[in-house]
Formats: sequence, C-alpha cells, structure tokens
Amino acid sequence: MSETHSYQPRTYREGMGRDRFRSFTVAYLETDLWIGYVPTDDHPGPDDMELAAADHIRRLRIEVDAYARSDRKFLDALAPYEPHPNAPALVQIMFQAARKAGVGPMAAVAGAFAEAVGRELESKFRLHEIVVENGGDIFLDVKGPCLTLVQSGSSPLSGKVGLEVDSLNTPIGICTSSGTVGPSLSFGRADAMTVACQDTALADAYATFFGNRVHGPSDIEPVLGEIADHPDIIAALVIVGDRIGVRGDLPLRILKK
Repeated sequence: MSETHSYQPRTYREGMGRDRFRSFTVAYLETDLWIGYVPTDDHPGPDDMELAAADHIRRLRIEVDAYARSDRKFLDALAPYEPHPNAPALVQIMFQAARKAGVGPMAAVAGAFAEAVGRELESKFRLHEIVVENGGDIFLDVKGPCLTLVQSGSSPLSGKVGLEVDSLNTPIGICTSSGTVGPSLSFGRADAMTVACQDTALADAYATFFGNRVHGPSDIEPVLGEIADHPDIIAALVIVGDRIGVRGDLPLRILKK
C-alpha cells in the first residue's frame, strides 16, 4: 500500500477539550487519530510526541498489514476464529476481544490502535492526562471528570449527550458503533451504540456486536438487558432517533441548550 490515506472531515474534534488539553492529529494510511494531553512540568514538548505517535502508528500498521497478507480471513471475518501462532501482539489483542464479543477481529481494530498509541505515549512521556480518539473510539487516562460526547448522525441527540468518566474509572475505553453514520460495517440501525470497558479493543468489539442487534427503538431495552450479563462492560448507551437508553456505572450527562 502507498503512504496515503483517505481523510474524512471530523469537525466534532474542534470542540474536544480545547480548554483542557493540548492536542494534535496524526494520520497514516486509514489510521487517523486525535490526541489530547496534559503535560507535566518537565514534558519535553509536543513535537517529540507527534513524532513518537506517528512512528508507533506506522510500526503497528506495518505489523497488522503484514499479518493480513498471511491470513486471508483476517480482514473480512465476521465471527471469531483462532489467529496464527506468530501473530503480532496487537493482532492477538484484537482476536481476544473478538472472541469475547463474538465478532470478527477487525471489529476491534480502532479501539486497539487507540489504546496502543495512548499507552506508548504514556510510557515515553511524563503525561498528566491523555485522550486518544480514533474515529469515535476513545482511550482515556484522566485525573478528573471528562465528558465524552456521543456523535449520532442525524439524531437530535447527536453531540448533546455523553458518558462522564473520572480518575476512578480510568484508564478506560469508550467506543461507538453506528448503523447510520460512518464507513464501519454494522448490521443494525442504531444511530449510536456506545460501550465502555477497561479494554478499549473489547469496548470496540462489544459496540459492534450489540450495535448489530439494534434495529429500532424497541430493541433498546432488550439489548441493554443483554449487556447486564456482561460484567466486563462498565457502561453502555444506545441512541435510535430521539430515543436513548443507558445502563452501567458512568453517569449520563446532557448538555444544556
């Protein structure tokens, strides 16, 4: 593949913690991340972070793309299966998440990348807080309350509701699947199916699995009931049109008009 990427404008990023976080975007091929951070006093500088993030994304993509060439099912599988024994660490994380959620491994790719990059930057830089957003899938490690607004396309609730996390909940992954917004594959019709887990790849996989099961407002309550049987899901939020359902340990917040 060439070193180009297809960019889709993500205007919602303009308002993501601009008064709280320093931020930058980094892209390589189809991977496009927004990274917000709060440095400590001895932080070496944003240029170093951008270079480190870009380098790590590039290395991860090379590993994942090489694995995809060796495993013809990898990119298109819609159900779990076993990876090759020598699969890279990130690919194994994707397969583990897929196995738990009952989906194909690519359902976990955005969440897996978000967390891998976030943890890499935390290991290299003295950061007070970090948020990594990858197409609506988010890895957070924060020290105070942080509201993650849910984008839900043409729903009147889009960008007006979200889940709030704080230091007691993080690090955490909050991922959203949609059957009406964006290029990702979904067999459902939820405007947003948002799932929070300690593992961002797992949150991504669960968001896909449960998003596939929401075809209309009448599915909100049954799906939230199923989610209650999964203790590794910290919280979940479903939006279909002007209807919303939520359950779990993260507070729902609604923006005032």
